[in-house]
Amino acid sequence: MKTVFIIGTGIFLLLGYTMFRVINRIEMHGKEIPEDTVEDRSFIHGVISIFLYPLMFITFMVGMSLFIPLVLIFRPKRILPIVRIIARIILFSSGFILVIKGKEHIKHPKPYILMFNHQSLYDAFILGAVLFRYMVALGASYQFDLPVWGTVIRKWGNIPIQRKNIRAAIEAIELAKKKLADGTSILIAPEGTRTIDGKMLPFKKGPFHMALGAKADILPMAIRGAFEIKRKTDWRINPGVVEVEFGPVITFEEYEGMSVEELRDYVRVRIQKLVGEIE
Repeated sequence: MKTVFIIGTGIFLLLGYTMFRVINRIEMHGKEIPEDTVEDRSFIHGVISIFLYPLMFITFMVGMSLFIPLVLIFRPKRILPIVRIIARIILFSSGFILVIKGKEHIKHPKPYILMFNHQSLYDAFILGAVLFRYMVALGASYQFDLPVWGTVIRKWGNIPIQRKNIRAAIEAIELAKKKLADGTSILIAPEGTRTIDGKMLPFKKGPFHMALGAKADILPMAIRGAFEIKRKTDWRINPGVVEVEFGPVITFEEYEGMSVEELRDYVRVRIQKLVGEIE
């Protein structure tokens, strides 16, 4: 019995270390953690994380083993309820307790662009847990080359965008505009990348060129608490509550006549108010 316990514990910790290495590689893309990063997590957070990482690995692999066959067989719209369940289980096993506010705004009858603040690597699972209608995302191109995850997001219909290749980025935005015209909603993080210090980054102009060109409505969404649970520059997890709040839809008629820069700043203020950065 003692030998079985030791072997089981060893396998459990090995799975956790594997998950930690994968997440760390995705988080930093091989870059060093900035020297001025504040690390205020305690020893107990490290202990909690050592326990959570193996659970994350197990729930992620089980979830993907269910999701990938489903997305290969069925249309994404038909498996949304299962996706929400899988995403919520992965979040819970990672120390996230999810609270959703403003769900009534999701039911807007027209397709829209959902714009949100990007706090954590786990935002992808947060989005999966709150999707009550089929949407596709514009995401960094490197994600599409990742094992398992790259397959998932390609089959879902997501669109890769290369930030450093202007021509490819424009083509991605044009493809997103066509999807909007066909009735499919789009989700995108206008910051382009995750925050380092918890505060929202400046917004890129690309999403707002897309919105103006497609005459699309915009649904602002705020994520609160994900950065405090798992930040980009710290491997330790601080379990807690993450709140997602949807604000009222910004219709095209509301911003018609604005320039790209004016629309960008207008939407940023709306999301900042939802996040709580400004009154």
